[in-house]
Amino acid sequence: MVTNQENVRRELKETVNQLRALRDEAKLKIHLAGMDVRDAWDRLQPKIEEAERAAEHGTVAALESVQQTAKKLRELAGSL
Repeated sequence: MVTNQENVRRELKETVNQLRALRDEAKLKIHLAGMDVRDAWDRLQPKIEEAERAAEHGTVAALESVQQTAKKLRELAGSL
C-alpha cells in the first residue's frame, strides 16, 4: 500500500528534477544570450570607431552615422 509519505516523497523528487532541468535550461539560455551580446558588441565596436572618425568631419552624413551608431549602442545596452 502506497502511503501519503511515499506520494509526497515521489512528488518532491519529481519537482526537484523539474527544477534542476529548468535551472540547467536557464543557465544555457543565459550563456547563449551572453554570446549573442558579445557578438553584437564585436560587430558594433568598429562602427563606433567609424562614427568617431566621421564626426571629425562635421558633415550631415557624419551626424547621421553617429546618431545611427548611438541608437544601436542604446539597443544593445537595453538588451543586457
